[in-house]
Amino acid sequence: MDTIRLRTLAEKSTMWFGKYEGQTVAQIISGGHSFYLRWIYYNIAGVSFNDEILNKIYVPMEERIEKPGTNPEIGERLNKEFFDRHAKRDPIGSLITKKCNLKIRKARTYGQRKAYQYTERKGYLQAKNQGR
Repeated sequence: MDTIRLRTLAEKSTMWFGKYEGQTVAQIISGGHSFYLRWIYYNIAGVSFNDEILNKIYVPMEERIEKPGTNPEIGERLNKEFFDRHAKRDPIGSLITKKCNLKIRKARTYGQRKAYQYTERKGYLQAKNQGR
């Protein structure tokens, strides 16, 4: 008999895999990476989130899937809708800042493209300076 393990994560749950390993779910959300948590929800069968987290990462009730299970198509569609909706409202500002977790210092226009110059966060530069 095969048993399927399902882990339901809350705000204080620590990620034990992926690019945000060691961070809590709340830290990932506050860093502006809810799209990554949506990807986990729709693409990894053994991981789910409680209702509070699903509301915070913009997973509507009618788009929730039965776990354990996956449905990557719904996740891709929701991410595309979310980014299209917010990019129209704020094309340069908060989405880029949240996604990169960096501050935009200047934006210069070169023809049709915009080039962004990023500044590193103070804590990162201090740690790098001290050899960490």
